[in-house]
Amino acid sequence: MKAWRLPTALAVCAGFILPALLAAIPQDAVKTKLAGDSQLQGVLVQARDAVVAETRLQGYDTRIETDVKRVTRYLLQTGSRTDVLYLQDHLEHGYAEKIRGVLRPADTLADFKARARAAEVETDPYGHDEDIELIVEQELERGFLEDALQEAKLMRMRLLQIRTMGAIALAAHNQGDLAKAESAVAAAVERAKSTEPAADLVFDHHRMLLELASAWHEGGYGSAALTARQQAIKLLETDISGYQGYWRDLGEAAAQQGDLKMAAQTLEHLSDPSERVYVQTEMQRAQAKMAGPARALEIAEEMHAGDLKFEALREIAVRQIDSGDKVGAARILQVAMEAANADDDFRVMRMADIAWEQIVMGDKSAADVTIAEGLRANEKHRWGSDQVNGWMMLAEDLAYMGEYDRALQVARKNEDAVTRARALQLVAYRETQAGHGDWAISWAQGVEDPEGRARIFVGIAAGLIEQISGKDQDINKY
Repeated sequence: MKAWRLPTALAVCAGFILPALLAAIPQDAVKTKLAGDSQLQGVLVQARDAVVAETRLQGYDTRIETDVKRVTRYLLQTGSRTDVLYLQDHLEHGYAEKIRGVLRPADTLADFKARARAAEVETDPYGHDEDIELIVEQELERGFLEDALQEAKLMRMRLLQIRTMGAIALAAHNQGDLAKAESAVAAAVERAKSTEPAADLVFDHHRMLLELASAWHEGGYGSAALTARQQAIKLLETDISGYQGYWRDLGEAAAQQGDLKMAAQTLEHLSDPSERVYVQTEMQRAQAKMAGPARALEIAEEMHAGDLKFEALREIAVRQIDSGDKVGAARILQVAMEAANADDDFRVMRMADIAWEQIVMGDKSAADVTIAEGLRANEKHRWGSDQVNGWMMLAEDLAYMGEYDRALQVARKNEDAVTRARALQLVAYRETQAGHGDWAISWAQGVEDPEGRARIFVGIAAGLIEQISGKDQDINKY
């Protein structure tokens, strides 16, 4: 999977549901291997110190919070409790609070119940719910589903509570406990619909239900996703605001989740042509996913020009690559290139998409041509996110091809500090994944920017842990 790619807005929100950044400590044999790897241990110390330094930057940043949680998780996987204590002592207070409970007892139900009782004395609703969220996450890892749901009911922030209940439902479904899964679905849906006061004052019931639907659909729990969509449509049928955006959002979500019947139903409530086109285009994209390559191409070519048309074409090419039809995939990618060239606003990002698929199917020469064209286009003055994201995406393409020096040159062209740091992280991660962690460490030593240095060493650590444990470290999620 390409690390920089971002899903649709709803899927992004759904991805925040209990992100498991502080995952369970692995089995002793793996932990021993991780703890005994001197290169990894050295990288983790540098990552630890770099993350501490970046928390000193002005203002609170959720990306830095992600770095804090990631390096904490990596340290726990190696059994480095002293380094976690160091983080708790040296991080800026707001960030230290995010990991304050990770070393507390977490083996038995009694441990969790004692921690939940202690959390109840916390007067700050955010602090209280973060404590409960961590308890629930650890209980799910240990299979304590019933207790996890009871603890989630204690949460005070409506949106976080709903997301946590949604995660419990998905975990129960994946563990085969359908009764508990259905109980968690019912609890999450009821809280999403509830008009009772909540500390965070989030009352956009329709979007909370759609977020649940998206998370459950992405997690393979289709019947729960349908339940959430059905509850959303019931709410909209009694909504007196007349706001078209609610129906559009539901129509788009239904189409993305393959429910063309419900998507068509929403069109009956959309009179604004500009709102209808969003739903209709998503329906065409869904139809293309369900059709064979020839018919899918016909549908895609009939779509309204824009991002969804390009994505539909790319998805067709991916299916052909997966089936071994490289000739057919190359032909579709050429059509996708024509669609990319027709919309200059996101042209470079789409070229990077195309290059990635060309690399995946082994056509390096075609990828070189696409990347070169993308680089030429990005040297010109461009507006919006296309330029900064374009540098980042093209850099990762080059790293994935093994062109590490070129990848670094492209990543450093980025004038935006945040996306430059992410680009450097991805280059370091890909380089380490390919077995060249020593190369990545070498150039990382020269990075002085606190945020960039932290991202890079977190990326190297993720690559090394994946090499040793064989377990994905979610560096692709941001």
